[in-house]
Order: sequence, then structure tokens, then C-alpha cells
Amino acid sequence: MCKKDIEACIGKKVRLKTNGGRKRTIIREGIVEDCYPKVFTVRCIRKSQDDPELVTYSYIDILTDTVEIAVEPEAAEIIQENYAKLEEAIKKENEAIIAAKKAEAEEAKDSEVLED
Repeated sequence: MCKKDIEACIGKKVRLKTNGGRKRTIIREGIVEDCYPKVFTVRCIRKSQDDPELVTYSYIDILTDTVEIAVEPEAAEIIQENYAKLEEAIKKENEAIIAAKKAEAEEAKDSEVLED
């Protein structure tokens, strides 16, 4: 999950699971509030108190699985759509690179024939 995926989850409910040390796991539920260049914030509901807390997580923690994030189903669909678009763009880019290399090889071959 990358920054764009989390940006798609702004306003959506998420569940975050973090390592609390000494074999403890901390699970928080909340709503993704905002995304910044290196971190994102989640407004978490405290079970023991009335006021919610604002918790900050970094994208690196998500990428390295230090923090696990689960999003509600409709946000998950948006993320899947984003990945499908990304895969399609990568496929098109790879095809363009291959076509350019083939054309370059043909030109080199033609220039060798002309030199002989």
C-alpha cells in the first residue's frame, strides 16, 4: 500500500495493527484524516475515553510491515482499481520500450548493410 492508496482512504474507517514491544500488539480503529509527504494521520477512537486521539503513522512503516492496515471494503476496491491502472500503465510502458529497442536494432542492422 502506497501514499496514493492511503490518500484514497481519507475519510474511510481503517484498522491499524502495530507492534507494541514485548510481544504486545496494539490495535487501533479510526478514520484516516489527512496525508502529508512522509506521514498520514488517523483519528482513533479510545475505548476508555470520550475524546478521540490523533495518531501519526509513516508510509515506511506500512511498506516494511511494522504497521499493518486494513481498510473498509469500498476503500479496498479503490486501491485495487489503482493497482490495476498502475499495472496497465507499466505494461504499456514496457511495450513502448521493447518497440523502441526493436526499432533501434533494425536501424543499426540497416546501417550495417549500407556500410558493406
